Amino acid sequence: MALLKSTTVQKLLKLYLGEMLPGTELKNEHLKLLLDEKLLTLIKASTGRKGKIYLLPSKKEAFVQYLNSQYGILDIEGYALLHENKNADRSDALQVSNNSKAKKKATFSGFMLKAYQEIPMIYKGNKELFIPQEGCYTFRHDWEDYIPEPHVTIVGMENVENFEKISYQKYLFEGITPLFVSRYPQSQTKAMRKWLRKIPNPYLHFGDFDISGIGIYLNEYKRYLGDKARFFIPDNIEEYFKYGNRDLFNRQKVNFDINDVQEEKIKYLLNLIYQYQAGVEQEIFIQK
Repeated sequence: MALLKSTTVQKLLKLYLGEMLPGTELKNEHLKLLLDEKLLTLIKASTGRKGKIYLLPSKKEAFVQYLNSQYGILDIEGYALLHENKNADRSDALQVSNNSKAKKKATFSGFMLKAYQEIPMIYKGNKELFIPQEGCYTFRHDWEDYIPEPHVTIVGMENVENFEKISYQKYLFEGITPLFVSRYPQSQTKAMRKWLRKIPNPYLHFGDFDISGIGIYLNEYKRYLGDKARFFIPDNIEEYFKYGNRDLFNRQKVNFDINDVQEEKIKYLLNLIYQYQAGVEQEIFIQK
């Protein structure tokens, strides 16, 4: 779990309580991550001749879940008090955080895997099958010698709901043998990237079809995986943009150099984003 400074904890508490923070706070890496995860909204307020930018939580429930999964914070109000109390003991810490030592510590190294069909793998030189179980994820901690057969495509899922409901998205992946990996928990991203770089299999990134989704792909995957990585775009994506979310377009900022984009499909997607001034969230492709 990341170690948070008291100043950052106080800012998170203010956001939880519904207070707005000035946009200059985006210099804080933790708040920048919240914006990238679409958990903060940029609000422009007119003050005289200039307009000021403020930050406000988008969805309180998702904000709370993020604090829990990313930092182990169960109760942000109690956690903030704990930070100010030098005499707090381990039992106090356990009531507000799942990190009783109240400091950075080692976590499991690995990542989540899921499939809707058996996937042929090689583990320490021996062939075996990755066998999916309905309603379950597989957390793979011994990943260094766990290698999919060459014809398997690794599909990275940006959003948790899509990862949970892969069986409702089979129609998108006809013609390939997909093994799905989850971007969450983000504390395990480095382990997953090391694995993706080591194995020979292609990587297909399935995320939101907006500026933020492209940025996540380029900054967290493409820059490390190079030509083996591709951004997944359905053939009929423009039909969804006709009913896209304009709020996604209005509140997101580009965090990559558009001139450096090489993939033709991403160039096409960028054209759609600016043409319709909207974005499309990947959850729309879950078809029950």
